[in-house]
Amino acid sequence: MNSPLKTLGRYELLHPIARGGMGEIYLARARGAGGFEKTIIIKTMVEHLAEEEEFITRFLDEAHIVVQLVHGNIVPVFDMGEEDGTYFIAMEYVPGRDLREVLKRLSMTGDVMPVDLALFVVSEVAKGLDYAHRKTDSDGENLGIVHRDISPSNIVISSDGEVKIIDFGIARAAGKLGKTASGRIQGKFCYMSPEQAAGRPLDARSDVFSAGVTLYELMTGFRPFEGSSDLESLELVRLCEFDPPSTLNPAIPEEVDSIVQKALSKNTAERYQSAEQLQVDILQYLYATGSAPTSSEVGKFLAGLFPEGLERKELKAARGSGSSPRKGNLDQVLEEELDRLLDKPGTDPFSTTAASPAKRPAQSSETASRIIDSSSISKPLTSRTHQTGQGAAEAPASGLNRMVAGGSVFILLLAAGFFLWPRPAYVQIDSEPEGAKILINGAESMGSLTPARLKLEPGVHSITIEKDGFQARTLRVELGRGEEFEIGADRATLVEIKRPRSFEVKAPEGAVILRDQSSLGTHQTTIELNPGQVTNLLAQKEGCTGSNYALSYEHSSPQVVLPLNCEPAQTEPEPEPEPSKERPAQPQVVTVVFDSTPTGATVVIDGAEVGQTPMRAPYPTREAFEVRFELDGYESVVQTRRPGVRRVSAKFAQADEGCLDLSLINPAIGEVSIDSGPFEKVNRGFKKRPLKAGKHTVRARNPVAQRDDTFEVEIEASPKCKLLVIWD
Repeated sequence: MNSPLKTLGRYELLHPIARGGMGEIYLARARGAGGFEKTIIIKTMVEHLAEEEEFITRFLDEAHIVVQLVHGNIVPVFDMGEEDGTYFIAMEYVPGRDLREVLKRLSMTGDVMPVDLALFVVSEVAKGLDYAHRKTDSDGENLGIVHRDISPSNIVISSDGEVKIIDFGIARAAGKLGKTASGRIQGKFCYMSPEQAAGRPLDARSDVFSAGVTLYELMTGFRPFEGSSDLESLELVRLCEFDPPSTLNPAIPEEVDSIVQKALSKNTAERYQSAEQLQVDILQYLYATGSAPTSSEVGKFLAGLFPEGLERKELKAARGSGSSPRKGNLDQVLEEELDRLLDKPGTDPFSTTAASPAKRPAQSSETASRIIDSSSISKPLTSRTHQTGQGAAEAPASGLNRMVAGGSVFILLLAAGFFLWPRPAYVQIDSEPEGAKILINGAESMGSLTPARLKLEPGVHSITIEKDGFQARTLRVELGRGEEFEIGADRATLVEIKRPRSFEVKAPEGAVILRDQSSLGTHQTTIELNPGQVTNLLAQKEGCTGSNYALSYEHSSPQVVLPLNCEPAQTEPEPEPEPSKERPAQPQVVTVVFDSTPTGATVVIDGAEVGQTPMRAPYPTREAFEVRFELDGYESVVQTRRPGVRRVSAKFAQADEGCLDLSLINPAIGEVSIDSGPFEKVNRGFKKRPLKAGKHTVRARNPVAQRDDTFEVEIEASPKCKLLVIWD
């Protein structure tokens, strides 16, 4: 067990976890009588908060309320106190990850949480919130508890998939202290409700709004009210304008759009009036669609997302190893049984009669084992001529019994090995693109490039697929004895690593280039952009007019020339401004989100290509511009962006083409042919398969399961794919 960093009463601080505006967070250990130990979390308050009498008073008042919250979806707080001037709270330690870490890991691969799992997680959050909102005192009076800070960082998922809310009472106390509140909630403005952003009184419906924002982000990977600064985020929250989540993720159905829109209603009267109502609507949708996720499924999803383990390595190490029962395999157990039969002093393995202590000297088990190995087995029985009387007569029988016992156990070992010898499992691994290197449990599988069929021992394995120029992908699989498992290319699609690009930017001689309103002091420069990055450029020169130029990473040319219109004006010259008047300020730049259904459309603004959807770009608030969305196989969509609009969306439709989503249930592996075409191997199904509008024939077969079925499907000319479920 590791040594503590510091001691607070009976609590030993083991490892620092995080530091924020409120204080520091530690992994700690509580000790008690009789060797009692418990791993917990300690949150200490920063010194300047401890000096605020008003805050400490409210903090301790809230403690009397929060310790009463006992619910499966709330991390319990079981102690709050002060030690040598340091105020702290003690709460349960939940080995797992918070949703902030989950979203970060998903963003690394460009993935989002499956819709059904995201709905289940938020329904569990709503269940915990409703319990807290309805909590009453001993007289039956509602305590009026509002969390005030529901966000991904305050929602934890354990290794078992249990969803728990943290920091009840802390946000409540901090929310009533104006001096320090900004430090506490910095970076979380985009999860606030409109009434919270406006400083109005809050009730349970404010937490419902924040839960809706979290659901939106889980399903799309985007925060609906995130601006380029905290002040801009606050303004976006107050406006409460957002697109349905399905515009960013076509897999989200209209029913889920309706749930999110109601949870994010600007008018509290139109919003869910309680967290329970939100939970009920989510569960009704899940049950109606035949989807009933469980905590176990959430745990398995996160285990695949974090193959290194859900508990952070440094925290697991800080907890120490401790003592635990020793585990052994069958060979070890049988060997110990043989030792017990042969080594136990004075015991006949086939008799309950013990030899007299006088006839066998006492010795340690280690010494006895060496003696048995060297005399009773290695030497012939006739060499033991020094024994006399009864002892001499018993020696041959005892040695014979030992040989019989050893032979019996040896036969047992052979039988066990014959019946329990593990049958290997086989994994077929494909990838997109092919030719990727395969690592099994961190070790390279020599000479194995995808596609490949590997033989592995039964058990849990971490399979990593990597290729130069692409992000590696790791999958965690559990294999049974003799199991055939397939990892299709749809589950092992590698994302290309995009490196920074350099652009040579020029403006006419004598001009100055501005980047995001900051002068670069020159008329030519080199700008480096990272993948997905967009920057706003403007050339300025006295007597000339320039236009904003949005330069994105996806820009087709590495050279950019900023235009300037220096033609003399045809109007009468304006009088010189009075010296006391200030020059008008530059227009404020805001971030505009561009998205489309389906995604991947090229965005062209005022004739210049700026990137692909989904993307973000900065533009002056007061300026309007024309945007055109282009996508192969679809008609272009042209819109005019009005001043003040912060999101521009486009939906494409084809006149003669749709798509098919296919799902195989039981068995989940098969061969599929469409319209009598060639069969292809399918693992669980596929998404967005383009097909002409009209009727199509789908044949699915699995010779092992003796299944061969044909289905008719009608494809509509729509970007929304037709779903075909087979073998359910």
